[in-house]
Amino acid sequence: MKPSDSLAGGQALFSLWTSRFASATVLAALALIAAPAAKADVVETFYLSGNFGSFFGPPVPFTGAINLDFSNDFAEETTYRLSGKVELDGQPGFSIATMLASSEAPAPAPIQLAGWWGDKFNRLFLNPVHMPKLKSVDATIDILPERRVATIENAWIPSSEVDAGSEVPVRVFLRPYRGERLERDFTLKIPPGLAKGEHRILLSDADTLNRMQSLAGMADRFMDIPQTVSLINQERSNNKLYISLVEPRPTVFYEDKTLPSLPASIVNVMQTGRTASKHLVSSAESAVEQGSIPFDLMIDGSYSLRVTVK
Repeated sequence: MKPSDSLAGGQALFSLWTSRFASATVLAALALIAAPAAKADVVETFYLSGNFGSFFGPPVPFTGAINLDFSNDFAEETTYRLSGKVELDGQPGFSIATMLASSEAPAPAPIQLAGWWGDKFNRLFLNPVHMPKLKSVDATIDILPERRVATIENAWIPSSEVDAGSEVPVRVFLRPYRGERLERDFTLKIPPGLAKGEHRILLSDADTLNRMQSLAGMADRFMDIPQTVSLINQERSNNKLYISLVEPRPTVFYEDKTLPSLPASIVNVMQTGRTASKHLVSSAESAVEQGSIPFDLMIDGSYSLRVTVK
């Protein structure tokens, strides 16, 4: 084996080791919660501190606490709410949050949540350009004794014809897992310079808006740490309903950048100039986020309202 091969193998092994170790506190807590006998209410904050200098360096100091209250009799109808903050040495860190409810999926919700959390560290420590230096990790898991999920069901506007620069009242309806239908009212400001013709008001969950950016990140094999962190920071949390205005003009996603409403000629030039390691991901439409409505629920689905600008 050549020295370079040995070094590459050691770096790959080190990357896997550090990514798993960095999320060990959360994984351990979720493993306890996922146990059939576990009936937990709240898991407190976990701390991981240290600097991963090299694979053969000194062990990373670790402190943590897992506090479980075995008093919840509704463990099968549970929602997990996770928020975390990751600090890197010499580079910007990121903050993330998500909710995940128990469902009929084959994998238990805690295992899915652990995979979601661990994916952020894999994207950092498997970076092909540089190895990040982890400074600290804080994670908080709240365990709520009910299935907090709501699906976007319908929406309403008084008229499908609008004027550029006007304000349009919108009402959206959501169907929770149990209970009465939810209603929310808000006012959408139509941009003054919006072109005449047909457009869409998109009411959606986080996954709908995150999908294309995630594809752009996976398509770029040589994205550096700052761009990876930027993409993670741009990910939307799934406990909000997002309001976007969709135009029939293409959007290009490149590294951590979103370039909306580009003329077709510019898109063609960018596509021609790309290399084998720098792929462009494009969409036929441009969804410009106009606002969001927070919920203490996991929001799912999407709904579109067609409007015509006069």
